Amino acid sequence: MTKLRFLFLFAIILHLPFISKGQFSRDQAKALVLDQILVADTGHINVYSSYDTISSEDSLVLIDNRKITLPYAYNWVFLSDDDPFAYWCHPCRYVIVNSSNGDYTIDSADIYPVDFKTGYEIILQIPVPPAPPSIIHPCDPISPTYATLNSHLHAVLICGDDQKSMSIDIA
Repeated sequence: MTKLRFLFLFAIILHLPFISKGQFSRDQAKALVLDQILVADTGHINVYSSYDTISSEDSLVLIDNRKITLPYAYNWVFLSDDDPFAYWCHPCRYVIVNSSNGDYTIDSADIYPVDFKTGYEIILQIPVPPAPPSIIHPCDPISPTYATLNSHLHAVLICGDDQKSMSIDIA
């Protein structure tokens, strides 16, 4: 009988990590992030939420191969895009919520995680401002204008995308 009690107790202890994994639900974590942690910024940021908890054994890998260490056994991860109308390489924050009790930490970064498109959903999105009205009527003829050539003048074209920026000197 003692062995049976020992095995039963051992089985319960073995299952504790799995039982505690979901004590603080995703909806509770969303409410915490949107209604308390980021409430002052919600008028000008986009917020994304991981679909699932992420184990502390896994790092949060960013698109530029940097890693954010996850502090809790199981973590709800929220990404605050602090400049939604800019391309990336701008300030953003990761709010990492402990899935067992709601404790949280905030890490600053400037890029999104590698699984951003498949592992996250947008939970707060600010409206896109309307485009300014066109000053050229569609029926007006458009005449190109040309600058006079000057070998001492150059143009610099700066372009960027989601991953890197570069500049090219055009002579």
